[in-house]
Amino acid sequence: MLYLWMVYTGTGCSIGGSEYYEADILSCTVPGNVLKTEPRIENDRITLMVRQETDLTQLAPQFTLSEGATIHPASGSSRDFSEPQTYVVTSHDQKWEKTYTVTCATSGMSQHFHFEHSEINAGYYVFYELSEDGSKQYIWATGNPGYVFLTSSKDPDDYPTSHYANGRTGKAIKLETRKTNWVGSMAKVYIVPGNLYNGDFVVAQAMLDPLKATHFGTPCDFIPTELTGYYKYAAGEPFLDEKGKAVEGKKDKPHIYAIVFETDDQVKYLDGYGAVESDHLIATAEMEDSQKQETDEWTYFNLPFRFKPGKSIDPEKLREGVYHISLIFSSSAEGNDLRGAIGSTLLLDDITLIREEEE
Repeated sequence: MLYLWMVYTGTGCSIGGSEYYEADILSCTVPGNVLKTEPRIENDRITLMVRQETDLTQLAPQFTLSEGATIHPASGSSRDFSEPQTYVVTSHDQKWEKTYTVTCATSGMSQHFHFEHSEINAGYYVFYELSEDGSKQYIWATGNPGYVFLTSSKDPDDYPTSHYANGRTGKAIKLETRKTNWVGSMAKVYIVPGNLYNGDFVVAQAMLDPLKATHFGTPCDFIPTELTGYYKYAAGEPFLDEKGKAVEGKKDKPHIYAIVFETDDQVKYLDGYGAVESDHLIATAEMEDSQKQETDEWTYFNLPFRFKPGKSIDPEKLREGVYHISLIFSSSAEGNDLRGAIGSTLLLDDITLIREEEE
């Protein structure tokens, strides 16, 4: 696995391509207690999740850049973020430039997801929601940025996570477990499941451990009681173990899961390990194995959130944005362990978080 990610990063590529490697924004901070969570830094955009009462007209974000790079306007400049602002990063040798769009979002986690909106970025689908004012909210992450290095296809529909035109209502999300190319075979990684979750995928952190590249969580200001939605599922054949060998009699299954967790000064998100076993977990909602059936019709699911022993929601912490939530979907339930079936396909639509006062 280490070799695989050395191949990824050894090319000198960031998500957007090698020409941007030395013109990147690496980190971002904002003075004052205005951020609800860590800034989300993607290929060419940054999302700042700020508190509702923040004065957006005088924010002065500060940036850490690739070695020797410069940025315009200067890091720490006060700007009006009631509208998205752009920054241009120039590499040390002046050969490369990269333009970032920085957007502020004040709303937290939504309750309803119909997956109608996407765009193509760096060759694959990127999904977003629309806020009440019509601005884009890039809350969804996938493993597509990593799959760039594991496929020879230029078609975004051939990536593990793509848009599907014939949803239950409008469009839907399509998650499909894909085979890898020679790079994956050399690293003994034979499958990549389609996945979708709210949070970030950090390619640089995948160098040592891909599970650490998944950063789960979006601030949540309500107590969820149920996760509902509709799905279709077809398992591929055969089921492959982590060595790429067929396992006779074993069927692939989907993964539909949600977590609520508490953040603090040290823990701003949970990764692929913490989503299962962290002490910061408050509640989980998960589809049981007996519910994970193949179906070619849109099938309703309703998963209750179950609180961990001794855990509860503190109303004051809820108001302060301490609690985060993440919805996690995968076309192969054992995909984190590199097990699954090529072609396993999970379709999702009309996902809803039921909140406590709606009961």
